[in-house]
Amino acid sequence: MSRRDSWILILVGVPGLAGCLIALVGFFRRVLTNGLPFRPMLSAQEHYRAVGNAYGSGFLTGFFLCFFLVLVALALSAILYRRRKPRLVGEDGWPRRPISIPNRSA
Repeated sequence: MSRRDSWILILVGVPGLAGCLIALVGFFRRVLTNGLPFRPMLSAQEHYRAVGNAYGSGFLTGFFLCFFLVLVALALSAILYRRRKPRLVGEDGWPRRPISIPNRSA
């Protein structure tokens, strides 16, 4: 993965994470405040559909939260891998010499 690809993934993943976190907070607030539509003469079918829609939106939000987390994790791991990779050519342009250990005979 190139450096450009990594930055594109970060630029897509971070706003996606922010949007998912906002939607997740909205979902939890809706559940905690019992924000489901309720009328006195609500049938059982309408009630179950409202609950299903609410939890379905929470599942969808969680799925995309995981998706954007994976995008950001892949981008960061590629950037960190590139930083840790040893450079085979020194700053002067010549290949580095391997470390040699003197032969000790006792």
